[in-house]
Amino acid sequence: MRGAFDGVTGIFTEPVKGGMNEGPKGVAKGIGRGLIGVVAKPIGGVAGFVQCTIDGVSNTPGTIKGAFTKDN
Repeated sequence: MRGAFDGVTGIFTEPVKGGMNEGPKGVAKGIGRGLIGVVAKPIGGVAGFVQCTIDGVSNTPGTIKGAFTKDN
């Protein structure tokens, strides 16, 4: 969810940041970064979600085994 939020808000924040740092040229760069972020950040968020799900699924058998076999 954070990736989608950052992507949408980046359309507005990136040109402002660019303008503050580099003036009109920075605004143009910021618009480009903001538009790229609209696509890239949500995709990155989905990829992170998928990776965490895969990690959880792969760790579950070991966790279950550890719960039933106490080697203390």
